[in-house]
Amino acid sequence: MDGESSNSRTYGIDHFLLRCATLLSLTCYVFAFSGIVTNQILMYVLGVVGYAALPLFALLSMEAYRHASKLSTLLVRNLIIAILCAFPYRYAFYSQKSFTDIRSYFSLALTCFLCIGSLMFYERMKTQFQRIFCIGFLCALSLLIGMEFAPYMPILAFVMFIYLREQEGKDMAAIEKGDNERLAAIERRKYLFSNYTFTKVAFFVVTLSIVVFVISLLFGRSEEYRNSFPDELKRNFCMPGMLLALPFIRIYNGKEGFNNKVVKVFLRLFYILLLVSVVLIKLFFLYDYR
Repeated sequence: MDGESSNSRTYGIDHFLLRCATLLSLTCYVFAFSGIVTNQILMYVLGVVGYAALPLFALLSMEAYRHASKLSTLLVRNLIIAILCAFPYRYAFYSQKSFTDIRSYFSLALTCFLCIGSLMFYERMKTQFQRIFCIGFLCALSLLIGMEFAPYMPILAFVMFIYLREQEGKDMAAIEKGDNERLAAIERRKYLFSNYTFTKVAFFVVTLSIVVFVISLLFGRSEEYRNSFPDELKRNFCMPGMLLALPFIRIYNGKEGFNNKVVKVFLRLFYILLLVSVVLIKLFFLYDYR
């Protein structure tokens, strides 16, 4: 293998295109659940498309961690974005909630920060028990404090990271042992995940989405649950939309793609600008929001 093979340059989508697809899906999610869209059918369609952002953001968080030149800088930058998103997020999604409800400030940006930090902690654990505890504790924490896409996104970030590390470990072992069959498979590989690794990731995404959907469907029959958790039920019914992310995950080649300083700044600020736009639409066009 001499650097990049022709396959890796020709096939699939790069990091830039993956981020564009993710942000498009995120826009559908925000419009579906922020209260701007009132038609139930349109809201559900947008919500299903929007839930593709969940596994895609998990993948992007994992990639940000893997390729960070300086992890502390990455974490600080993501934390600053999360802080800047807090107030517009609260007004975009929680206009009827109390100012003192701290959960209404925990946006997707904070969940991305948690995912990156969680992977850092995971790799610093020495034993299998410590790593299992790390996964359980951090995923449970994200759920308890009410982060966006929690605990599903941290779980998926862990799953993708663990499977990819397993794939890389087998690749390194093949190189050391001179396993010609696996070396040939590595040479033919076009995308970030091998066929076998992607199959495991896809199985987990499919299982998670179906299980959450079915559980929500069963709980949704209870009038008490419907009255207590109406927003959660609406979102969980859109969980099968995660399956829309699988083709993008499959053909992601791990290359950087088009990138410069202007693009980087715009993509980092996109979520903040999206939330502010939603708040302005609510303030000036949806009068019942005031």
